[in-house]
Amino acid sequence: MDYYYYYYFVIIVIMVVVIISKKLVRFVTCNWCRNLPLSIAISLSAITVLYLFVNYAYFVVLSIDGVLQSEAVAIVGHIGFSCTHMN
Repeated sequence: MDYYYYYYFVIIVIMVVVIISKKLVRFVTCNWCRNLPLSIAISLSAITVLYLFVNYAYFVVLSIDGVLQSEAVAIVGHIGFSCTHMN
C-alpha cells in the first residue's frame, strides 16, 4: 500500500493550520484590547463544548455496567503513578 498520500495529507493539514494561525494572530494583535478577551472567551467555550461532546459520546458508547465490570478503567499505579509516597 502506498503511504505517500498520508504524508501529503499531513503536509496540507499543516499548511492550513499555519495559514489559519497567521490570520488569528493578526486578528488578536490588530485591536488587542477588544480581541484578546474575545478570543479567550471563544476558545474556552469551544473547548468546553468539545469536552462535553466527547463525554457524551463516551456515555453513549459505553454502558454503565460495562464500565463497572471493566478492569481497565482508571488504573493508577501500574504506569508509574504511585501515591504511596504521599503519606
